[in-house]
Amino acid sequence: MNGSEKPAPILVIPNSRPGSGGGHIARCRRLVQDFAARGVEVYLYNHKPESVDETIPHMNDTEALAVPSWRFIVIDGFRTDGKLFRQWASRAPLVGIDEGGSCRNRFDYLIDILPGPKRFSLVVRLLSLCAPLCSRLFPFRSLCRAAGSQDRANLAQTAFLTLPEKLREDFPAEADFQKAFLWCQNRKGEGPGAPRTIRILVSFGAEDERCLSIPVVQGLMDFVPANWITLVIGPKNRLISQEERTALARQGVQILESPSGLAETLCRYDLLITHFGLTAFEALAARLPVALVSPTGYHEVLSLSAGLYSFGYGRRAAARAGRLLVKKSQYQSILEMSCKAAQRHIPPQKEPMALAATLSRWTFPGHSRCPLCYDRQPRHRKVLARLPERTYFRCRTCGITYMSRPNEPPITYDGAYFLEDYKKQYGKTYIEDFPNLVRMAQARLERIQSLLPHTKTLEDPVRLLDIGCAYGPFLAAGRDLGWSVRGLDPSSDAVRYVQDHVGVPVLQGLFPETDLSPLTGGQAMDVVTLWYVIEHFQDLGTALKGAAALLKKGGILAFSTPSGSGISGRARPHSFLEHSPPDHWTIWSPAKSGPILKRFGFRLVKTVNTGHHPERFPLLGPFAKSKKTVIYRMLYRISQIFSLGDTFEAYAIKE
Repeated sequence: MNGSEKPAPILVIPNSRPGSGGGHIARCRRLVQDFAARGVEVYLYNHKPESVDETIPHMNDTEALAVPSWRFIVIDGFRTDGKLFRQWASRAPLVGIDEGGSCRNRFDYLIDILPGPKRFSLVVRLLSLCAPLCSRLFPFRSLCRAAGSQDRANLAQTAFLTLPEKLREDFPAEADFQKAFLWCQNRKGEGPGAPRTIRILVSFGAEDERCLSIPVVQGLMDFVPANWITLVIGPKNRLISQEERTALARQGVQILESPSGLAETLCRYDLLITHFGLTAFEALAARLPVALVSPTGYHEVLSLSAGLYSFGYGRRAAARAGRLLVKKSQYQSILEMSCKAAQRHIPPQKEPMALAATLSRWTFPGHSRCPLCYDRQPRHRKVLARLPERTYFRCRTCGITYMSRPNEPPITYDGAYFLEDYKKQYGKTYIEDFPNLVRMAQARLERIQSLLPHTKTLEDPVRLLDIGCAYGPFLAAGRDLGWSVRGLDPSSDAVRYVQDHVGVPVLQGLFPETDLSPLTGGQAMDVVTLWYVIEHFQDLGTALKGAAALLKKGGILAFSTPSGSGISGRARPHSFLEHSPPDHWTIWSPAKSGPILKRFGFRLVKTVNTGHHPERFPLLGPFAKSKKTVIYRMLYRISQIFSLGDTFEAYAIKE
């Protein structure tokens, strides 16, 4: 995208299905408001005209589909409907927030703000079924925590929570609870000598679909004074009748109907009873102890995986909340677990992070589609790894492994790229390694020469273009062979060095955007080479078309690139992708190269496996550190036989 070009707008789609509460809609509204405050063109997707908030930029389904291009689409859908997902997946990159549905692994980028397992996998289903019977057992809690660490998102960051500004000085003292509940047990809440009032807030979201509020309040009133209890009734709650509300108020329970800014009032209370959700973490941030009642077995698994105290699952657990609360061991557990959960999940107040600030910088270069066949259908790709700055997919259509990024790679191809950065990897600068690179080039030239259709003469030398020529070692070797060589590179330092020290025609620029006619004179090339360059093309399809257009029939395309089927990619695939340079948009393998090149009119005739690393083999690798050992030589031979090198060279003929 050109710097002067106005970026496309962003669409935010909340979960508005009945029974889903109001947390998703409220979070999306805040996100849209934060985007708009930063000057970003953004719209809230709203297909219910009666619920439109005119103060927030919004669009209905027809209006949103009419927009020609979205920068990306944020979906806060809990378990996004497959039809809705497919509707938008072909139009723009999709960013999922706390996504837990069957579409989770199809999103271009995943952000988990709340902790815990999101996908309803077989393991999570089994844990959810066992939750009513096993939630008190320590091994079960450990299993829930383990489930929460699986199926990771690109970014798991509770710092994106919108936390209250008003906080308690600290979590309440255990002694206050002890005195209060002991007094309740002994004096039935009557008579003189009453300790400080313990203020208990009961809140089960906008809907409270499982109707847990009333059993919790009634259970509490059997053991504590009614005037200690405040009940929040959400705007979508249709299950608590007006008669019930009036009766509770007469008994002394304070009723809060659809309160606004609830998070900023949490610091006034001593205990919150709620279900797993945003309010629980807002309370922890306000240093308010939290005890949960889970509406479903899945919510119980979420509660335990996050290390929060839970009374249990369902209305029966809600009814016994009061009886359990006044037990010394239980309120001790509530306080201790709340303190630990706050330390674990709530970021320090000095380091706030705004989700809108992070997302507003994203552009998704390449639109998160396959850079070879341009397919972005979710069913046609498989997620291989999710990392904070990128996602790796394997395209099921063409077979290439490719990277999707929310932003451009933080790399510039200047002098530091070939000097300091190169030295960090190889122990010497590119200039210092020049003689060795020339020797490698000579071996490659011999292979190319053996594939050329006829012998060239001095009057008609081989015409070769080296794309990404760097400081020119391959050009120097080709020049010494008597070939007519020329180069292209984006680095001004590299181009200057080639001009001054190698003395062959060279241009500064990117392929295939740069006009090459000053180099080629409009004539077709005999050879086009890309040594460790082909993986850098964001638009690989266009680059291969451009290479084919440069070559005459029978000409040679030669390149080298890291191999995804080498020992590193096979033995430790996630680590291999994690350590892949951030500007490598595609990852090749010898087996996939033939079919890929055939799409662009090339016939793969030779591959050379390189980059053998016996020390990277599992089990025996640690014993192969020295080249003098028998194990090193044995593993090196195995790597050669089974093509397990971490890099390879490919040579193809244009047909």
